[in-house]
This record gives sequence, C-alpha cells and structure tokens, in this order.
Amino acid sequence: MKRVSLTLAVLVLASANMTAAGPPSEATGGKALDEWIGTWTSQVVFKPAAWSLKARKLSGTSKAEWILNGRYQQISSRTGEYETRELQRYEPKSGKYHKWVFSSDGSNSLWIGAWDDESATMTWEYVDFGAGLKGQIVDRFGSDAKYESTLLMTDSRGNMLLDVRSTQTRVKQPVK
Repeated sequence: MKRVSLTLAVLVLASANMTAAGPPSEATGGKALDEWIGTWTSQVVFKPAAWSLKARKLSGTSKAEWILNGRYQQISSRTGEYETRELQRYEPKSGKYHKWVFSSDGSNSLWIGAWDDESATMTWEYVDFGAGLKGQIVDRFGSDAKYESTLLMTDSRGNMLLDVRSTQTRVKQPVK
C-alpha cells in the first residue's frame, strides 16, 4: 500500500511540474512564435486563381496569445465574414513548428514550419493527406510592428489554386 501511495505521489508531483512550465524558451525554439503575439490589423489581397476567380482586397484583424500553459499559441482572425482559429506550437524532437488552421467555412489544414533566424522568416509547408495539393505560407517579419505573408496553393499539375498576399500591422503590443 505504501508503494502504491508513493508511486501515486511521484506521478502527481511529476504531473504538476510538467504543467507548471511557461511558454517555450528560446533554447527550445519556441521563442520564434513570440513574433506573432499581439493584436494586428491585416490588408489582404486575393489574386485571381482557381479558388478565388476575381482579385479582391479585404481588411481584417487578428489576435495571437499563448494558451494551455504556454504550450500552444492561438491566433483568432476575422477577415470580412471569414473567421479562423489557428494553433501553433514548437515541436522540440523534430525542431519544426506545427500550425493547425480551422476556418468558419468548415475547412481545416495542417502545416509544418521552419524558422530562419537570420531573415526572421517562417516558411510553412502544407501537409497533404492524399489530395495532391501543395501549399506554402511564408511569414516575413520586417519589424516589431509589421510582417508580410504569402500563401500559395497549387494542384498536382502545378495549377495555381490560391494566391494570397497580406500585410499585418501590430496595433497592440503584448504586455510582458
């Protein structure tokens, strides 16, 4: 009985220590995700492509914050009537970043990212689950107050499905 109690106590303490950790540290690569933290306005341009036949310009807003004890980053966005929720995280074993995107139209996607410190750029590659699609998002941070994104999606033949360019401007710096 003592052994069971001791084992249970160790498991509870270990669990408490695992959940007490804050946001990912710079040493673990999570620091790059801090670039997104804050409230942003967006200017979005859809270029003509198969999934957006006409060029369009839209404005939007987004807010990025650490959630779930700093293990994930949540980004809530609205552009026109379109809403998205994104979860991003750093995966230390692979040294890569993961992005899950869920949209108000019912679509969702998974992306794997690589951060380049020198250029302050995150390049996300779309994870295709057999549809033959290729996609890339490139987020380039030019300053603390602005970043630019390019989203390109193609089919298996290389036909352009989606071509979106956006500029995000920080309107509210996070409290540190």
